[in-house]
Amino acid sequence: MSRGSLYSASDKAIFDALNQPKVTTADLKELFLSRGIIISKDTKRANLATSFSRYTHDYEDYCTLSSILGSANRKEKM
Repeated sequence: MSRGSLYSASDKAIFDALNQPKVTTADLKELFLSRGIIISKDTKRANLATSFSRYTHDYEDYCTLSSILGSANRKEKM
């Protein structure tokens, strides 16, 4: 019987993900609004990423960031 593995994103992984160019300011606003927090457009991205990465995250946060960042299907060259 095969068991699947569980992945838990660390605060460092969340911080790095939020600092990617694919994550827009609108995406950051939505992430914070999902927690009931209103952010200023003048707040620097690094400060927002630091704050958000310190929160407790659930599977929904992981899925949201995964859908924003996406993943490219890479094929090995033979």
